[in-house]
Amino acid sequence: MCIREHLHKLVCMYASVTSMKYEAFQEELRNAGLSGRAFARLLKLNPNSITNYKAVGEVPSHLAVILALIRALLEAGIDYEAVIAQVPIVKKAARGRPIQDKLPSQD
Repeated sequence: MCIREHLHKLVCMYASVTSMKYEAFQEELRNAGLSGRAFARLLKLNPNSITNYKAVGEVPSHLAVILALIRALLEAGIDYEAVIAQVPIVKKAARGRPIQDKLPSQD
């Protein structure tokens, strides 16, 4: 199967999915040879943001789609890390972190 057919199959499979069960996501990570922490680092996410989905039991579909695309690239023999490195991903600030210059004075 060529990469185009494989990608089309994956897109069709995940198109109507709003979330993926955490256990299925973990299995997909293992199949891709990734840990949750490595996946998070690859996407410049806080590693805890992936493991926090365990409590919910589901992972948002956009992360499932990204993982499916990583697997497709891997199966096609394409270096997914090099592909993702070309995307200018901006690391987000942690939610709930106070902005230092807006804190009240402690005088």
